[in-house]
Amino acid sequence: MSSVKSDTALSGDAPFILETQGEADTPHPVDIHVGKKLRLRRRLLGMTQSVVAGRIGISFQQLQKYESGANRVGASRLYQLAHVLGVAPGAFFEGLDGETAEHSELVGSLDAEGLRLAAGWRAIPDDRLRKAIAGVIAATRAASIAQ
Repeated sequence: MSSVKSDTALSGDAPFILETQGEADTPHPVDIHVGKKLRLRRRLLGMTQSVVAGRIGISFQQLQKYESGANRVGASRLYQLAHVLGVAPGAFFEGLDGETAEHSELVGSLDAEGLRLAAGWRAIPDDRLRKAIAGVIAATRAASIAQ
């Protein structure tokens, strides 16, 4: 069962609503979301859990717990992770309110090959080359659908 708390000190005029979990063993949906974003970003960069964990001074098992949502990531640790993964800390919260959920679902469903393609895509500096490759992919997709 969840309860709702209000904290006006955080936002000034409007109350800040925080839903809490009633079950201590159940990860909060926000922790699960942040963990999925951590895992996705790490995998897009081709980094292992051991490498990321080592850079911030934790065990890879602890990082696994963050990525699964089993353990909540503190603000200072989230800041460190964001720095290592090359994103703003807020990036881990994108899609929580549904604004980019469709995009997140698509990216989150990529297999290992798709993640390698995404990482490779980011490494191509020439816009014209990326557009040409995107054209080949679109034509290939259209041809495979037509068959």
